[in-house]
Amino acid sequence: MDNGRCYSHGGRNEDDDRDPGGAPEANENAATHELYSASNTYYQRRDESAQDLIDEIYADYRERYVDRHGEPPRGDEAMLFKIAVNIHKQLKADDWEVDKPNALDSGHPLIDRSEKRTAQGETYYEYVATAVDQAEHRLATRTRQWLKDMDLLGTVDDESTTVNVNVHEELLAGMKAAHED
Repeated sequence: MDNGRCYSHGGRNEDDDRDPGGAPEANENAATHELYSASNTYYQRRDESAQDLIDEIYADYRERYVDRHGEPPRGDEAMLFKIAVNIHKQLKADDWEVDKPNALDSGHPLIDRSEKRTAQGETYYEYVATAVDQAEHRLATRTRQWLKDMDLLGTVDDESTTVNVNVHEELLAGMKAAHED
C-alpha cells in the first residue's frame, strides 16, 4: 500500500522503512500485574518471603481439609495450592494502584489510561476500567467456588468462623446516639 502498511491486514510492511512498526516508544500498555499467570509460574517468580506466605496459606487450608475429609487426593492438593496462590494474587492486586506504571495512571484508582495511535500516527488516550479489577473479581469468584466445592468455606455455626459482630445493629445504635445529641 502507499502508506507503507501491508495490503492484506494493514500491519507493518517489512519492505517499507517509513514505518518502524510496533508500539510507541515508552509505551507501557503491556505492563503486567501477573494475575493471569499460571499458579506454578507465579509461585516461582515470587521472592522467598512471598513463597513462604503462599506455603502457609496452603498448609492452613490443607489442615482444614484433612480435619474434614482426611488426606487429600493429589488433585485436591493441587487445587489447595491454586487456592493459596490465588489468595496471594488477590493480596498483590491491592498494590497495583501504587505499582502500576505512571503511563497508565489516570488519576482514578479504578481507571487506567491507555495510549493509542490512529492510522495517521496521532497519539490519543483511551480510559478503561483497570484490568486488575476484573482479574481480581475472577480470582475471588474462582477461589470462593473451589473452597465451597471442597467444603472449606465455613458456616456461621462453624468453629473456624470467628466473626460474630452485628454491624447493622452497631451502626444503627451509633446513628441514633449521634442524632439524639
